[in-house]
Amino acid sequence: MIVIYMSEVDFDYEINALVKNMCPEEKVLIKKGVEAALSEAATLFVSLEDTRVSVKTYRGEILCSELKESVDIKPGNWHKLDKKIKNKDRLYYKNAVKRLIFDSVMALEDGMQAFGDLSEAHIKIRRPAWGTLTGVRPSKVAYDLLENTTFLSSDTNAGNHENNPENLLAEKNAKNLSNLINKKIVKNPKIAYDILLEEYYVEPLKARLALEVAGREKSVVERIGIERIKDSYSLYVGIPFCPSTCLYCSFTSYPTGTYANYIKPYVDSLIKEIKFISANYGNIPLTIYIGGGTPGALPEDELYRVLKAIDDNFIVKNTIEYTVEAGRVDCLSREKLRIMKEFGVSRISLNPQTMNDSTLKRNGRTHSVGEFLEMFQIAREEGHDNINTDLIAGLLGENVSDFTKSLNEIINLGPENITVHSLVVKRAGAMRTLLEEEALKVKSTDYYYNRGKGMDEMLSLTEEELPKNQYFPYYMYRQKNADTHFGSSAQDNVGFCMEGFECIYNILMMEEKQSIISAGAGASTKLYDKVSNTVRRVENVKSLKDYIERTDEMINRKGLEL
Repeated sequence: MIVIYMSEVDFDYEINALVKNMCPEEKVLIKKGVEAALSEAATLFVSLEDTRVSVKTYRGEILCSELKESVDIKPGNWHKLDKKIKNKDRLYYKNAVKRLIFDSVMALEDGMQAFGDLSEAHIKIRRPAWGTLTGVRPSKVAYDLLENTTFLSSDTNAGNHENNPENLLAEKNAKNLSNLINKKIVKNPKIAYDILLEEYYVEPLKARLALEVAGREKSVVERIGIERIKDSYSLYVGIPFCPSTCLYCSFTSYPTGTYANYIKPYVDSLIKEIKFISANYGNIPLTIYIGGGTPGALPEDELYRVLKAIDDNFIVKNTIEYTVEAGRVDCLSREKLRIMKEFGVSRISLNPQTMNDSTLKRNGRTHSVGEFLEMFQIAREEGHDNINTDLIAGLLGENVSDFTKSLNEIINLGPENITVHSLVVKRAGAMRTLLEEEALKVKSTDYYYNRGKGMDEMLSLTEEELPKNQYFPYYMYRQKNADTHFGSSAQDNVGFCMEGFECIYNILMMEEKQSIISAGAGASTKLYDKVSNTVRRVENVKSLKDYIERTDEMINRKGLEL
C-alpha cells in the first residue's frame, strides 16, 4: 500500500489515479495529516502552500519541490474552498502537484530508495504512457494548446509579433514551458509537442497521437463551422439489448433471449421519447447515432419501427451523418442491413473484436470469423460504403502476435474506419475473475506487468501501422473506473479512418461544444450552454423496467431543461 498524507486534501482524485497507474498492484490511500504522521516506508507527505509545492519522504527529506516564479498567484485561488474554483492558478498548481508526485514515484526506479527498504516492499513501478494526464480526453489538452492560444514561433514573421506588444512581452517573460501554458502563447505544434513531453511527461508516440487527433478534430470542426455546431444538437438513441453479454463488456445491456418480452414495450417508450425530442429540440439534428448494446439485436420488425420513428420525426436527409452500431454479426441479417440503408443510415459498425476464432469463443462471442467476413460482404452488397470495425487489444488469451494477425486482416479487408479499444477490466466483472484465475495458473509475479506491457505494444503497433496503410487517428478517449493492473497504462481507445471518413458524432462527443440529446435506458443527455461554455448532464435510468414504467419522468427531466 502507498499512503499519501497531504497538508490539505485536494486534487486527490487525480493523484490517486496517477499513482495507481504508476503502481498498479498497490492500493493507494490519501489522508489529511502532518509530517509527524509519516511512519511507514511507502508514504509521502505533500505540502501545498500558496506559492510552493513540496513532497517529502517519511524520513523528512525533500524529494521534489517546485516554485511558482513568474505567474502571480493570489492566496486561496488554487485550492478548494466551498467548491472547486477553476482558474489558471489552480490548473498550474494541479499540474505542479502531479509532476512532483510523478517524479517522487519514478525516483524509486532510479535507486533513490524514496520509500525506504524496497527489498521488502516489492513495489512494481511503470511509467504511464500518458504521463501525468489522468483524464478521459488527453487529446483535449493538445486541442487547447492548438486552439486557445496566440502564435509563438522562432520564425520572426510568424504571429505578427511586431504588431502585438502583448506577444512581445509574453515572449520576453517566457523563461520556461510553464510560462507558455499560463501566458497562452502556444499555437506552434512543435511547442505544443514539447509541452506535452516536458510539462505532462507524455511519451513521444502518445504526444504525436494527441496532436494529430487534435489537429483532425479541429479541421472537422472548422469545416462544419463552430457556430453551426453550437447552435444545433445531435441525437443519440440507445438500444440496450444484446444477443448475449460478452465477458469484457461493462455497458448497460440485456440479453434478448431473457428479456424478449421487454423489447416491444421498450421500443414503444423509445418512440415516445423520440417524438418529444423532435417536438421540443427541433427536427434537424446535426448527426444521429444509434448505439447500444447492440441495435442489430432488435428483431427486424422492431428495428424497422425505431428507424421509421426517426424518419417520421426528423428530416434525416438534412443531417450530415447517420450512424447505426449494427454490432455483432450473429444477430444481423441482409434484411436488417437493407432496412438501415432504406432509412438513410450513412455509417454502420460491424465489430469482430478479433479475427481469431478461439479468442471469440473464449470471450463469449457466438459467431466465427468466417461469419463476420460474410456479413461484411453482405453489407457492401446492400450499399453500405462507410463501415467501422472494432478491435480490442488485450482480449483474454491473446498475445501481440494474435493481435497483429487481426490488425493485418482488418486492414486488408478495407473498412473506412478502424477503432482500436484497450481491454479495460472494471472493478466488478466476469473478466476480472478469469484474469485472476489465469494469473494463478501462470504462477508469475510479473503476470500483470507483462500483460500490461503486451497491451502497450499492441496499441503502439496500431499507432505505427495504421497510418502506413492510410488510416489516420481522428478521435480518442481513455477509459475510467478500471483496475489498471490488468492492462495497459494508456487505457486508450482510438478511432482511425481513411481520409474524409471521420465519424462526426464521435468528434462532437469529445469536443463538448454541442448538446447531445439522448433517448433510451441508460442514455445520458449533454446540454451545452453556449454562453458559459459548460455542459450539464441529464441522465435516464438504466433499468429496463424502470425506463419503460417511467418514460414520462425521463421526458419531464429533459423538459425542465428547456
